[in-house]
Amino acid sequence: LSKRVEEFYTDIQNSQSLTYMGKVLLYATSYMSLTNHYGLLTLGMKEEVQRQTVEAPVFIASLPRTGSTILHRTMSLDTTRFRNFDLADMVVPLPKPIPRWDKEGRHEKAKEADGLINSIKLIYPGQLECLETMHGFRPSEADEDLGWYDTGLGHPYMDPLMKLYPEYRQKEEKVQGVSDGTIESKEVARYRYAWLAMIMKIYQY
Repeated sequence: LSKRVEEFYTDIQNSQSLTYMGKVLLYATSYMSLTNHYGLLTLGMKEEVQRQTVEAPVFIASLPRTGSTILHRTMSLDTTRFRNFDLADMVVPLPKPIPRWDKEGRHEKAKEADGLINSIKLIYPGQLECLETMHGFRPSEADEDLGWYDTGLGHPYMDPLMKLYPEYRQKEEKVQGVSDGTIESKEVARYRYAWLAMIMKIYQY
């Protein structure tokens, strides 16, 4: 993993297609991702979390525009039966998850997330207003934005890799198993599923 990260940052630095601002934003988002990744992994490796058995997980899958969003948000209102990610959990997953019954703690986490979201408006004027036609972007409510999900889960680096893929694939010097031109390997897929299982244990705990 260390070698992959090192090569990733080298590719960003040497990219001929990314602008200076694009490189800065990729550095920033990947740093935030790795920080979340390490923090969540530290939480997930605790013995009390590892002992958890995920009980009756619910997966919502559907075609677009078939009501899955309203179903998800309606279910999220039942805090006694269901646990889910509010937008605040995705934006600020650390230092630890806040239980849904802790109203004061949830309020403070939502305020922290709102501050970060407002800072994004300075970098991308109008972007959030556009996205709000699909997502409410209310930190204290459930949300389905995959970009924030990946940040909160600590692995949005697939998007940057896709942006760098043409150069990544054409590199003359390739390290076996590190920069062989593949974006998604079986090992990465297995890690992703194991990671999601760990995240569910953390939030159930």
